[in-house]
Amino acid sequence: MASVSRMENNYNFPGDVVFNGTVTLPSATITNDMVNSGAAIAHTKAQHRYQATLRENSTDSVIARSEIIHYAYRPATVLSGYVVVDTKAASTGRTVTINVRKSTAGSTWATILTGALTLNSTNSANRTAYALTLSGTPTLIQGDKLQATVAVAGSTGTQAKGLLVAVNLAEDAA
Repeated sequence: MASVSRMENNYNFPGDVVFNGTVTLPSATITNDMVNSGAAIAHTKAQHRYQATLRENSTDSVIARSEIIHYAYRPATVLSGYVVVDTKAASTGRTVTINVRKSTAGSTWATILTGALTLNSTNSANRTAYALTLSGTPTLIQGDKLQATVAVAGSTGTQAKGLLVAVNLAEDAA
């Protein structure tokens, strides 16, 4: 059995260093700036960031709808989400309620939020992002779908106009 050799203190190697075995580097040793821009690292070795969105025209009143906004190509983690209206509702009687749900293997839709987000004239402002509150750290498996749902209510005053629902994900490459 080979004996272990140990070098202590700081060393500077002005030339190339070759390791003929496994090397374990301390955490945070290699930074983004140290990776050569021409390294051509394969996409299968990186985690992809993706933003799934549902959008409605800024000049139109927000309408009720449900839309699939993401199909998981690989396992993924939902990082965050937010909602923006271009023009807020004109009265508290007009509301826009947003939910984000997932379906696994064709199962029924289930929310990934602690509760739906409801915006009206007193709890929202024009072109301001409002965070969706995730229930824990939602994960997706390959083939899962995400759906954004929009419900509208009220008849007094003008409904909110323009809508963006955005959900940020980190999806595994392989």
